[in-house]
Amino acid sequence: MNKLMILLVCLLLLVGCSAKSTDTNPTEPPKDVTPTDDATPTDQIDGTAPSDQKVLKFSSVDQNGNTVTEDILDGKSVVLINFWATWCSPCVAELPYLEQLYKDYQDRGVLIMGVMVDGTVDDASNLIESAGITYPIITVDGDLLELSRTMQFVPTTIFVNENGVQQGDNIIGSNTYEQWAEMIENLLP
Repeated sequence: MNKLMILLVCLLLLVGCSAKSTDTNPTEPPKDVTPTDDATPTDQIDGTAPSDQKVLKFSSVDQNGNTVTEDILDGKSVVLINFWATWCSPCVAELPYLEQLYKDYQDRGVLIMGVMVDGTVDDASNLIESAGITYPIITVDGDLLELSRTMQFVPTTIFVNENGVQQGDNIIGSNTYEQWAEMIENLLP
């Protein structure tokens, strides 16, 4: 009995002393997601990239057969990149919210982009079509592939600026339209 009690106390101490996760609680939108004025691509790479160089490099094909590269970020003040999977019901459930955000915010310099981490866009064409998705959905490639490998859960969403510099923490889990809209508003200039 004493050994079990000691083991439980040690376990609680280890859990209590573990590093705090940088990921956001999916049930609450982050209140502190704000763009940083001093964020540049050199903050994210090795300090040698020119200020106009993109941090994220990728090339993929969207659901309409168009080639999508990091150039899609040009001129966008806020980019929401949602990593999702077709087998993930919370991912699929939030697709309509993301589509509505895309429609409501595209004229304000906001881009919504979906990155499928399973299969191909062709594999999900029926799902994408039935959900009425018009924002770009691509498969992982380049830096997005490397980034997706660091994620343990889907959906995971990140915000980046036009240079591909991440703004705030990874957001794990699905959110409502209102929660996403609040986060976007916090990031808009």
